[in-house]
Amino acid sequence: MALRFERKIPLVLFVVFLVFAVLGFFFYQATASARDIREREERTRILLLDLESVVAIMTDADADVRGFILTGNSTYSDRFASKKRQSDAIQSRVEQAFGQASEISHLVSKLSASAQDFWSKSASKIERRKIEGPAAAFTELSVTETKEPLDNFRAAANELKAFELNAAAERAAEFDLRLRVSIWVLILSVFAGIASLILANFLVFSEGKRRALAEGELIEVNKDLEHRVEIRTEELRAMNDELTFAATEREDLLAKERVAREDAEIANRVRDEFMAAVSHELRTPLNSILGWARLLREGNLEEEQSRKALTTIIKNSELQNKLIEDLLDVARIVSGKLQIENGRVAIVEVVAQAADSVRPSAEAKRHELVVNIQEGSDEIALNGDANRLGQVVTNLLANAIKFTPDGGRIDLNLKHENGRVEIEVTDTGIGISEEFLPMVFEKFRQDGSSENQKGLGLGLAIVRNIVELHGGSVMAISKGRGHGTTFRVILPTAETSPE
Repeated sequence: MALRFERKIPLVLFVVFLVFAVLGFFFYQATASARDIREREERTRILLLDLESVVAIMTDADADVRGFILTGNSTYSDRFASKKRQSDAIQSRVEQAFGQASEISHLVSKLSASAQDFWSKSASKIERRKIEGPAAAFTELSVTETKEPLDNFRAAANELKAFELNAAAERAAEFDLRLRVSIWVLILSVFAGIASLILANFLVFSEGKRRALAEGELIEVNKDLEHRVEIRTEELRAMNDELTFAATEREDLLAKERVAREDAEIANRVRDEFMAAVSHELRTPLNSILGWARLLREGNLEEEQSRKALTTIIKNSELQNKLIEDLLDVARIVSGKLQIENGRVAIVEVVAQAADSVRPSAEAKRHELVVNIQEGSDEIALNGDANRLGQVVTNLLANAIKFTPDGGRIDLNLKHENGRVEIEVTDTGIGISEEFLPMVFEKFRQDGSSENQKGLGLGLAIVRNIVELHGGSVMAISKGRGHGTTFRVILPTAETSPE
C-alpha cells in the first residue's frame, strides 16, 4: 500500500538524518584512530630514545670500568653502579613495552641477555681490580670481553628500532587509508543527502500535481452541476420555491468552491516557501561540509587547518541535526505523537541552563543578557519534562537574539504566584507587526516584512505545542515594528497541576 504524502516527508527526513548519523560515526572513528596513532608515535619516540639511552649508558659504564682499573678511584665504581641501576630501570621499561609483540620476543631476549652479560663481565673486572690490585690493571685493559655483549646489545637495539619504525610506518599508512575511506563516505553521504532532498522535492511536486488534477475534476463537477441546475430551472420555472432553493444551494456550493480554491492557493504558497527555506537551510551547511571534505581529500592542509576543517564539518553536522530535529518535532506535532516524560522539574535550573547555553550567541552580537529570578523560586517545582521545558526557554532566547540588532538588551524573568510560574523573555529587537502577531505561533509562518527573515518558522510553533502539553499557555506581546517583543509563558506548579 502506497504511503500518504504526510508519511512520505517524515520518512525522507529520517533518511537524511540517518545519513548524517552514519557520517558522524565515521568521522568519530577517524578522529579516534588519529588520536591512537599519535599516542603510538609518542610511545615509539620514547622507546627509541630509551634504547639510545641504554647504549650510551653502557658505553659510559665501560669507560668507568677502565677508569677504575687504571686509578682504583671509587668514584668510577660508584658511577658504574649508578649507571647499572639507571640502565636496568630503562631496560625494564623497554622490555615491558616490546614484550607484547611475540614476533620480536627473540630480539627482546637477546637484548636482555647481552645487557646481563655486559654488566656481569664489567662487574667481574671491577672485583678483580679490587682483589688483585694494580698488577691486574694492564691485563684487564687488554681484555675486550665486554665488547662482544655490547656489540650484541647494539645489534639487538638496532633491530628493535627498525621493527618499531616499520610498525609506525604501517600505522601511518593505515591512518591514511581510514582517512581516505572517511572522506569517500562523507562525499557519498553528502550526495545521498542531496538525493534525499531531490526525492522530497519530487514528492511535493507529485502531491501538487495530484491536487491540481483534483481541482480540475472539481471544476468539471461544478460545471456539470451548473448545467444540471440550468436544465432543472427551465423545467421547473413555475415552481418558484424550489427554484429559489436550488439557486441558494448553487451559490453555497460556489462559495465553498471559492473558499477551497483560496485555501489550496495559500497551502501551495506556504508549501513552496517552506520547501525553498528547507532547501536553503540544508544546502548551506552541506556546501561547507563538502568544501572542507574536498580540501581534506586533497591532503594539502596543514595540521591546524585540518583540525579547523574537522571542527567546521562537525559544527555544520550539528546544525543539520538541529534542523532535522525541529522538522521531526513538527512531524510529531502534526501526527499527534509528540510526547513528554513527566517528572519533578526544578524550573530555576531549567531557566539558568537555557540562559547559559545561549549566552555565547548573545555575547557574539554584543547583547546584554539579564536574568531576573524572583526570590524563593528555588523551591518552585513543576510536573513535566525538563528537556522539553529547556527547549521552550532556549527557543525563545534564541529567537530574541536573532531578531535583536547588535548591542541590544534581552531580559529573562522568572516569577511565581498563585500556584503558577511565569517566564518572560523581553527584547529590544525589531518587534512584530500588528498583522502578523496573531499568526506568530503557526507552523511555517514568518513575518514577511522582517529584514532578518531566516529559518523555517518552526521554533515558536514547537514552543506553543510543548507549553500546551504541560497544561500552560504562551502569548506574544509587541507594540509593533521597532518596539521590541515580549513572550510570556505561564505554567502550573507541581502543587496545582492536574494528576
